[in-house]
Amino acid sequence: MVNPAKDDEAEKLLKMQSRQAGIIEKDIDDFIIASLQHRQGREFLWWLLGVARIGQQPFTHNALVTSFQCGEMNVGLQLQARILRVNAAGYVQMMKERSDDQYRHDDDGGIDSADDA
Repeated sequence: MVNPAKDDEAEKLLKMQSRQAGIIEKDIDDFIIASLQHRQGREFLWWLLGVARIGQQPFTHNALVTSFQCGEMNVGLQLQARILRVNAAGYVQMMKERSDDQYRHDDDGGIDSADDA
């Protein structure tokens, strides 16, 4: 026999869990937005994307290493997608700052300078 009280309790629990998950998702989005408002936050997110192999080739001669690196990249792609969904302009600003920093480094006679070639 179906117990309506148990069904109501389960439905309330599901609603509460769904509401809590929504709050957590919003908190994560808010953190990303806040991080993108500060240079240090953008540097940290850029560093995380680098650790997560964004922009790198994961394939190697060893299938296990490739699998591990693909897993790292999967996390990075999820982070990148979240940043772009929450604040695409902030992501573009991160890329511009990185490009400007690299350009300044090159002009100062850094490792990638044309004078070194």
